[in-house]
Amino acid sequence: MNVKFPIKIIIQDNKFRATTTLEQLNTRAKTISYDLNYIEIDYDSMVKTIQYLFSQTHGKKINLRIYWLIGDHIDSFLNRLDRIGYYLVAQDLTIGKSLGISKSTIYRIRALRKKFENPVDIDPKMLWSDYLQKEKNK
Repeated sequence: MNVKFPIKIIIQDNKFRATTTLEQLNTRAKTISYDLNYIEIDYDSMVKTIQYLFSQTHGKKINLRIYWLIGDHIDSFLNRLDRIGYYLVAQDLTIGKSLGISKSTIYRIRALRKKFENPVDIDPKMLWSDYLQKEKNK
């Protein structure tokens, strides 16, 4: 798909809701409600999965591979969105707000995911805090 339409995620009645431009009504009137429903469910699933991963960690002693997995979930969601012809407006900010963390943390998590193609390449003893310090010193 060449033309991508913007998606904004809002919270309405304690649920994630996807919104897009009115231009969509002209080009995809028959499928827009299905698309938005799919996006809402997919986004909610991604957020809940990441919240679960964070709940399995112990304070700041978080194995770097867990952050890699979180980044993989985020990038997989964004890739699925792209394949159906949409993009998330203010990606890192939107996802960060939904998870209660900063957009810069989301950016760093996604950068980690891009840096390592395979989580096996990550030292299993390295913690997130150690990785951030190492990156800062570069």
